[in-house]
Amino acid sequence: MTQFETAYNDIYKLHTQLLDTSRTRIKPTLVVFSAIPGSGKSELTKRLVSEHNFLRIANKDVRELIAKTHHEDDVSVEGYTLWLLDNLTEQTKYSIVFDRNIDQWYTPSKEWAERNGYRYVLVRIDVQREILEQRLLEREKDREAKAFEVLDFYAKQHEEIGIQIDPSITLSDNYDLDAAAKAIVKF
Repeated sequence: MTQFETAYNDIYKLHTQLLDTSRTRIKPTLVVFSAIPGSGKSELTKRLVSEHNFLRIANKDVRELIAKTHHEDDVSVEGYTLWLLDNLTEQTKYSIVFDRNIDQWYTPSKEWAERNGYRYVLVRIDVQREILEQRLLEREKDREAKAFEVLDFYAKQHEEIGIQIDPSITLSDNYDLDAAAKAIVKF
């Protein structure tokens, strides 16, 4: 077993405890978001999981599990995530939603979906700066400066990737979470 396989297996043992793999769908779908922190992607993800049986893979969980298993120097988030997708979908075709911003990782996720016969639903969420700031202030009360620094980074990236991608669905400002979830499922 290679160094990566050992690390991936260590992380996977912990990660499977977080995943509800009892969820399956007839049309396997990978839902990804092009969105800035504070745009509502985590809330929308919760709706897809609770009401439409999607399996949630959160970037935050992956990063924490890599650290918890002491494989920070051995494993990249993207490498493990691709390995995880392959292992999860080997036997069963789950509909999966990434609780993360896909702007940095658009091409690998799209290629994985195409290779594995998954519908690829790219949801772009555009929210005005003032709304994002208000949401981040509420969410990150004691880390305001860091939140705005991250916001600027993601806003620039979101703008740049917007030229390169063709979203399946575009949402803006104070969109209705239930209607958005239903639109994603119907797409």
